Amino acid sequence: MSNTELIRSFYDRLWCQHDAVAIFDFLAEDVVLNGLSVEPLDRDRFLGFYERMCELVPDIRVDVTHAIEQNDWICMRGFASGTHRYSGNPVTVWGGGFARIEGGRIVQTHETWDLLSMMIQIGRVPRRVTLDLLSPRPARAAGS
Repeated sequence: MSNTELIRSFYDRLWCQHDAVAIFDFLAEDVVLNGLSVEPLDRDRFLGFYERMCELVPDIRVDVTHAIEQNDWICMRGFASGTHRYSGNPVTVWGGGFARIEGGRIVQTHETWDLLSMMIQIGRVPRRVTLDLLSPRPARAAGS
């Protein structure tokens, strides 16, 4: 199986078929997953992350739309979609990352997903927050 096929199979089984066993079938025991949390996740902590995401978005699916591989690395891009359990809002989030494969297992990842967009879509962050963040701030008056 090519690395592209491996990544597509992993995402399909885990996020589309909701088969948590894929975590243990595809991730190395000592895998390091970067970018999904403030701290890197190991396999057990990733299982907790996965369970929480499935609780928040029970019909979640992640589709890999692009993949490029070079040696033991693969770069992928895709989107996650589903319905937020508590708000009922539909959610679509684009993201992607890099994964290193050794011996047919994922040993390292670096992922980036648009979680700010997700928070806006589920109503946890006001829609205008990005406008506020990008607006120039007025200069402070002297002495204030």
